Amino acid sequence: MGREPWRMPARASAVWQAKRAAIARLPARGIDDEELRRRMQLRQVGRLRLCYAPLEHLRSDARIAVVGLTPGRDTFRASVTIAQEALRAGKSDATALRRAKEAAPFSNPGTRRRLIRWLDDLGVAAELDLDSCADLYESARALVHWTSLVRYPVFRWSERRQAWVNYSGSPDALRHFGDVIRGAFVPEVRRLRADIVFTLGDKVRDTASRLARDGAIEGSRFVALPHPSGQNVGNDEVFARRRRQLRRQVRWLFRHS
Repeated sequence: MGREPWRMPARASAVWQAKRAAIARLPARGIDDEELRRRMQLRQVGRLRLCYAPLEHLRSDARIAVVGLTPGRDTFRASVTIAQEALRAGKSDATALRRAKEAAPFSNPGTRRRLIRWLDDLGVAAELDLDSCADLYESARALVHWTSLVRYPVFRWSERRQAWVNYSGSPDALRHFGDVIRGAFVPEVRRLRADIVFTLGDKVRDTASRLARDGAIEGSRFVALPHPSGQNVGNDEVFARRRRQLRRQVRWLFRHS
């Protein structure tokens, strides 16, 4: 009999406790992507591989939240590196997790720039009294909570590229990672007091809608954006088509939350 695949524990903090020592022992530099995945792996089922990243920190009083599908390669590496540096410097677990979360969100520069531009265009910066939503990555970090539908990084084996690539939501996230979604994302959203929760991409939007229909979360404050990744061809055009409706929705939620 083979060992049962890893499942999300009842206490989400137990995952950090299980991987904390492994993070602290990582080489200070020079570890390649495959070795990092191997050391942080939680489970592999077929062509899908779930790895750990220290992204538990919750800013429950943030004004807005932004939900991606799953942390990608850049966020995975950034969060582990920052947590390791904090632990080696003798910082507390809480500090290591906070720094990892703050350093990591949407680490790809192109994705970050497009998301900032969209949020500014929707009037979010004005509502938050900011010059630009770029401030959410620096001086105004306290106003935003960054998170993912699947809290931990997922990689899919690509036969064409013969490599592990970022998971894009297929096969179905709720079917394959329902334990992580219900064990981490659902309680996280319930604790958020944000006026607006922005979902990025159709996969996140559709899964959040399913969770809301099932009564797992309250969905009235969710606003669905296209995914800002440059790999999503046509996302600026999709945003432009939805822009007027999105602006009305954002304005209403800020006024009535």
